[in-house]
Parts: sequence; C-alpha cells; structure tokens
Amino acid sequence: MKVSLKSQLNRLFRRKQKSSSVGGFTFIELLVVIFIAGGILSGLLYLVVELLGVDQREASRNETQREMQLAMDYIATELREAVYVYNDCYLPQGNRNDPDGDPNNPNDDYCPGLINFLPDNLTSPDNIPVVAFWKQQPIPTVLKERCASSATPPDDIPCRTASSYALVVYSINTADSDIWKGKARITRYALTQFQSNGTRAPGYAPPEEGVSVRFDRWPIGDNDTDRRVGTPLDTSAVLVDFLDDGSGADFIDTDETADLASCPDDYSMVPSQEVLDAVGAPDIRSFYACVDQGQSNTNRDVILYIRGNAQGRPGISGEASFLPTLETRVLSRGVLGRAP
Repeated sequence: MKVSLKSQLNRLFRRKQKSSSVGGFTFIELLVVIFIAGGILSGLLYLVVELLGVDQREASRNETQREMQLAMDYIATELREAVYVYNDCYLPQGNRNDPDGDPNNPNDDYCPGLINFLPDNLTSPDNIPVVAFWKQQPIPTVLKERCASSATPPDDIPCRTASSYALVVYSINTADSDIWKGKARITRYALTQFQSNGTRAPGYAPPEEGVSVRFDRWPIGDNDTDRRVGTPLDTSAVLVDFLDDGSGADFIDTDETADLASCPDDYSMVPSQEVLDAVGAPDIRSFYACVDQGQSNTNRDVILYIRGNAQGRPGISGEASFLPTLETRVLSRGVLGRAP
C-alpha cells in the first residue's frame, strides 16, 4: 500500500512535536529554579559569613583577655618581690615638700611627691602613674665579673649582695600611637642604679638616709636635699596594649562604671580621683590598685584591677569591645612607713 508524501511528513511533524514537549523546560520554570537556588545559596552564604564573624570576634576578645591576664600576672609577680609600695600620697603631681609635713620626723605624714622626680614623659597628661614600688634588682653581669676579679671589692658596687634597689612604676598611657592600636596601654618604667653596661644610671639615688633605708622620702636626704645626680632617662616600655581608656560609648554608662571602682576600708585607691580629675580623665578606671594602709612593719596587701578593650582588633565593634574586669590580690613584703 502506497503512502503519500504528505502523510509521511505529517507523521514526522507529530513525532517531533511530541518529543519536544516531553524532554524540555519552559523559560518560566528555569527562572523559578534559579530564584529558589539563589535564595538557598544566599542564606547559606549569610550563615557562613556570620559564623566567621562570630569566630573572629570571639578570637579577638579571647586574645585581648589573655593578654590582660598575662599583664596582671607579670605585675603581681613583681609586686610580690616589692620591699616598699607607695600609696596615693606619693603619686599626684604637685609640690615636692608637704608644708604640713616634717621630713625629719618619721612619725609625720610627709609626702615628697614621687612623680616630681621621674622623667617628664611620665608626668604628662597622657601618662597616669598607677602602681609604684621598690624591689631588689640584680646588678649587671659586667659588674659581677668585676667583683669576682677584684681582690678588694669596689666600694661603689654592692658586690656582697649582687643587687641594688630599683624603682618600678606602672602607668596608663593614652597617647595616640601609630604602633599601638588599642585605646590605651600599660607601660612599665624602671629606674635602676646601674645600666646594662655597668655605668651608673642618671637620676638615681639610693633610698638611704645615713644607715637606715627610707623609701618614703626618696630621694630627699637628711638635710632635705635632693641626692640625685643627673636627670633620669625615660626607660618606659609598653607592657600590654588594648587597655580600656574609659571613654565608653552611648550604650555604656561611664559614670556608673567609675562608681563601681572602690576599695575596702583602710585601703587607698591609686590613682586617686583627684589625680584623674587633674589630667582630665575622671572615668579611666581600667587599671587601678587598692593599697593597704596597714600598720607599719606589716606586709602590704595590694589589690589589682585591669579591664581590657578589644576595639581595634579584627571583627570588634560596639559593645563587643568591652571585657570583664580582672582582679587579683597580692601580699608583698613591703611595709608602709618602714623604718628599720
């Protein structure tokens, strides 16, 4: 039976139309699939970005808090070795001699003003002294070798003890810096009797009057004279960065934060509120100490407080920058008003 050409063409056209309608997608269907897939991918990408941000933020906070703890441990270790710790009477800037005090009367309340004998950089408004104390410091190796090689020990070198007294001052520094990215930092200054090469350090005077050791009147002598030779060098170095500067933000009540800083009875707070008001930083209580006013010839109890601020680290912004305050208690060997 003959099949006409027209019938064959019609049959082929119907097959082509049937196969096209079964194996393909319309343009609208493709758009719907693309929108659904894009929404799912966008949601997953948002979650990934948020998780990475949270991880980075917590890493910055933990690193800052770890550094604050290390700094506190370092300061506490030195305080345990202290033989004398100054209270708030000696740190404010002002007159060297208290007109109401008698430097020759060991029972009188006499404050020569320690800050007035330190380098100028340590007395600027950007630098607030917090803790100051004396400790024993080993003499340089070159001097130990000189003592060992001499038949008669030199009179100007403490060969027998192989150590001398060093004055250590920890401060809050809020100066702008291209190196340090935190709001503030803790600096350490040390005035030693000898430099590393064995030469005498300028501005140093042994805390002695006659045969007695009197740290509370340094560097005033028996005749109310300054016993230093030269001007002390600024040997301060940054101990830790990212200390809170007390500036706060809209969501932080700085007045309330400052009010939380307090000391137990019979303790003096350093720096005092008068010192902070004088330098224009009344709310900066991120690093302060409570110094026991105890009786003389007793060990000194010091309570340290440090609070960091992670602002400036990756992933930190807003309220997340503020960290809890760290606290530690140190019992040193120093005594207030020591008169051996």
